[in-house]
Amino acid sequence: MTYASRKEDAVMRLYQKRRKLIQKLGGAGTQGAMEHIPAKPKGMWQQTYCKIREAIYLIDYDLADLLDNQQATFQTSLWRKLSIMRGWI
Repeated sequence: MTYASRKEDAVMRLYQKRRKLIQKLGGAGTQGAMEHIPAKPKGMWQQTYCKIREAIYLIDYDLADLLDNQQATFQTSLWRKLSIMRGWI
């Protein structure tokens, strides 16, 4: 038996984690990475809100880093394939 999250790549796991944190703050969590961080819900401690907001910022940073690495890897592999096809290597 395996969990669904084990089949997801790192980027999708981070998106899911971000969505759940947005929902904790009262957001819909349906817009994915495009959803803004909602204002502090009434009744939530300021310290709790700040911790969740900071966690969302860290996830955003990690997502940007992962996506940059994936893009660089894709461009490198594409360049190698084109070079081989054209006989440069």
